[in-house]
Amino acid sequence: MSFPHYPEKWRLPGWVNPEKIVDYMKKQGRLDYDPPDAVIFVYSSGFEEKIDSNHDILVRAFLGGRLGFFKSSGLRIAYLSGFGIGAAAVAAKVEELTTFGVRQFVSLGMAGGISPKLKLGELVICEESIRDEGASHHYLAPGDRAIADPVLVNRLKEGCRRCGVVFGKGSSWTIDSPYRETQEELRYYREAGILTVEMEASALFAVAKYRGVSAAAIFVVSDLLQDEREWEPNFHFKQVKQGMELGLKIILDTLNSLQS
Repeated sequence: MSFPHYPEKWRLPGWVNPEKIVDYMKKQGRLDYDPPDAVIFVYSSGFEEKIDSNHDILVRAFLGGRLGFFKSSGLRIAYLSGFGIGAAAVAAKVEELTTFGVRQFVSLGMAGGISPKLKLGELVICEESIRDEGASHHYLAPGDRAIADPVLVNRLKEGCRRCGVVFGKGSSWTIDSPYRETQEELRYYREAGILTVEMEASALFAVAKYRGVSAAAIFVVSDLLQDEREWEPNFHFKQVKQGMELGLKIILDTLNSLQS
């Protein structure tokens, strides 16, 4: 049996759709503010607190999440947090935010380093991602990979180079069942040249393409999956926290530079 079960369902419009949800919320007196031009997806509550302490942030509620607007002379940029993690959560928020008026998205999260070339805390710009999650297959025809917006990807690379940051670039493996990553799969993807594993990128890219908006992703390597030794989480390490802060700086600079 193919997936999704209904044949060629990606060609069909959604009956339960974000346009109706956003319109409903507006009629309830919510979403009574102008949308940002660009949104940065953030998944860590600890990092959210760090952003708030380092920036002048204006907070607005958004459909179960939290939009934090940066004070900027350039684009209206906000980060979104508190909406969950994984492909399905990101897919829903891209749908809703696009309907609200957002045209650019960048995901800033942690990823496991599959490639032996990567180091803890290193930044990786995702160019494409293996579609090993469920959400993307409801938006695009069957295929192996989902592709990030190449223009935005190139601008993020330029931002890294301007800052003198060494970064990885290439493909990721997106899986929405993190506790089902097997040694056999990791070995397979490592030999195929895949750099990282995470939970959101392919869904983000697929929904963005479906909706005709721009999306990219930057990862911070938070744990290493490079050989057969036992897996060790390192999310709390200083290098990872510094990588997240550097990733945010590069994203903000890049998004503001798109006006020039």
